Amino acid sequence: MHIDQLSANELASQLESLQEQYSKLHSLGLSLDLTRGKPGADQVALSNVLDGILDGNYLAADGTDTRNYGGLDGLAEAKALFGAVLGLPP
Repeated sequence: MHIDQLSANELASQLESLQEQYSKLHSLGLSLDLTRGKPGADQVALSNVLDGILDGNYLAADGTDTRNYGGLDGLAEAKALFGAVLGLPP
């Protein structure tokens, strides 16, 4: 039966069931990154031998693995550096 054909009692029952499922999942305390196409640490580790001066330190100040391009917002350190070079306000 489609959701728009359920009675108020059936909808309430479905809501309660879904809230229980959510509570169980939430209680696991998982920290999942579901970013599409983002390589795992084991994948980017393939290029570790090419790092040169980085000497294995790939983490930004906030703990972001910089080998993953810094996410949508970019790397805070790079923005601060080039902001200063370009005379932008912090």
